[in-house]
Amino acid sequence: MLFGRCFAAAALILLAVASPASARALALGELVVVSSAGETLDGRIALVGAEGLRPQDITVALGSKEAFGHHGLERFGYLETLRFRVEPPDILVSSAAPMPDAYLNFLVRLTWPAGALTREYAVLLDGPERNAATPQAETPEATPSPSQRTLIVRPTDTLWSIAAANLPSDRISVQQHMLAILRENHHAFVAGNINGLVAGAILRLPDASAAMALPPEAAIDEAARQNDAWRDQTGSGQLQIIDLAEDGPQDAPAAEFAAEPPTPETGAEPPPKIELAEIPAPEPPLADVIEDLQRQVREQARQMERRDDEITRLNRELAALEAGREQQRQESAAALGRWRMAAFAGLLPTAGLLAAGLVALRRRRSASPSETVQALETAEAPDHDFGVSIGDGRVKLNMARAYIDLDDRVHAREMLEEVAADGTDEERQEAQALLAQLADPPPQDAPP
Repeated sequence: MLFGRCFAAAALILLAVASPASARALALGELVVVSSAGETLDGRIALVGAEGLRPQDITVALGSKEAFGHHGLERFGYLETLRFRVEPPDILVSSAAPMPDAYLNFLVRLTWPAGALTREYAVLLDGPERNAATPQAETPEATPSPSQRTLIVRPTDTLWSIAAANLPSDRISVQQHMLAILRENHHAFVAGNINGLVAGAILRLPDASAAMALPPEAAIDEAARQNDAWRDQTGSGQLQIIDLAEDGPQDAPAAEFAAEPPTPETGAEPPPKIELAEIPAPEPPLADVIEDLQRQVREQARQMERRDDEITRLNRELAALEAGREQQRQESAAALGRWRMAAFAGLLPTAGLLAAGLVALRRRRSASPSETVQALETAEAPDHDFGVSIGDGRVKLNMARAYIDLDDRVHAREMLEEVAADGTDEERQEAQALLAQLADPPPQDAPP
């Protein structure tokens, strides 16, 4: 963006220095009127420099309301009936209705493919000189009064545009006119430079003789010198708008920038209040931009480090939580195993009773019904001692007795040998006694 602005400013400077005076192809001459007050207007304006242009390429019209306001004129309704027709080398001026006023003061706007200009005319229809119109803009043929040679600088104006639109003669270059305006309106320029024109200032336009005081070649050289000085003052070849409140000339009185009061000749109202152009915010140097970007990168790196630390802390907490859950699962599994062992040990006495009952029923299958009834009536509960505290040895002894009742001597002997090796003294004695019983051959069932 900075490069683009510098390039545009440099292009404008080169255009201002290198453009020839022939860039302004047309000019408006005097207005001659042959009609009287109370009649429709009949007059003609000399069109200067229209050679090589077609009539359809030239447009002439009444000035806009904004232009009238800038010149301190009132755009009456009857002026809108004025008609303009291009017939080189003249512009015919007429009106659709009679003019109610003997004094006419209006603006004419001329446009063509290469540019445009606006000129003010004052016409006195009654009086000894009613057939001659006095032009308000400067021409080589007439020198208007100072009140007719002033204008207010708009924020969009440049000295080049003002000088080109108000050339007093085709023999004068734009550079000559620019420097003549600078000499006559030094208070309206910052640092006495043609590039320092102040918006809202009132300019007095010099006549042709003042503009021709400096030769064309010298004017071009001086304009180039002032452009170079302005670039050196502003730096980097970039034109800047200078606020008078900060950088304006300190010795210029405020009255010089005020609007001039209306004159009796024009009856114009005071010009609008001066408004200075705003200074755009300067762009930061490239080094400041790079430093700001580096600072942003460092800040982002610190934020990434903080996020990495936070992620590491969360991973540690997650690992600790998973380890705690695994320990709880192991403790739960161990507790469940102990509970199952205890439950199994508690069920062993019941299993022994069931096994004893099954053995008794098995032995009595072959008995007669009467003997079965008698055996059931006289049967006593097995003499197993289930009242003692149940330990591992006691459980194995009960299981061994149940195997013996089921006539499973192999498993019963394994249980008893384990008790004889690891049980208490009492349990070992009982195991030895049961092993001795197992050593005897099993009884044979009586034949049926």
